[in-house]
Amino acid sequence: MRAFLALAVIALSGCASWQKREPEPAIAVVDVPVLASDAAAFIAAQLPAAASTVWVAPAPSDVTGVLADAVAGELRGRGFAVSEGDDASAGVAVRLAALSVGADALLTLDLGADRASRWFKRAPSGDLEAASSYTIRRAQ
Repeated sequence: MRAFLALAVIALSGCASWQKREPEPAIAVVDVPVLASDAAAFIAAQLPAAASTVWVAPAPSDVTGVLADAVAGELRGRGFAVSEGDDASAGVAVRLAALSVGADALLTLDLGADRASRWFKRAPSGDLEAASSYTIRRAQ
């Protein structure tokens, strides 16, 4: 009986690990300016502009890099030096991810070793609006 139970547990755990993962839904291009402006404002509140160089990396779901490019432009407009290329050691690493959840969106920023997330809700006008403050998880 024990052998049967052990075999059943192993078989069921294998089925659970073979689930197909759906790709993360991309955000709409019209939502990029709202998310980029908000992300840049958050980063500017965390780092001193004139003394900070940032390296903005797109999330794997941002295959075109549209959000990362928009945030980099916003940061330059706020006085930040933005490192070009793939050299993360050239500044504070900022990794961005925006996930479309139904009509709404979740923005996640990895700023150095810290992570901040904010929920955006679709307004009746069709625009995204911040629906929460940033939730910040500090590295320990």
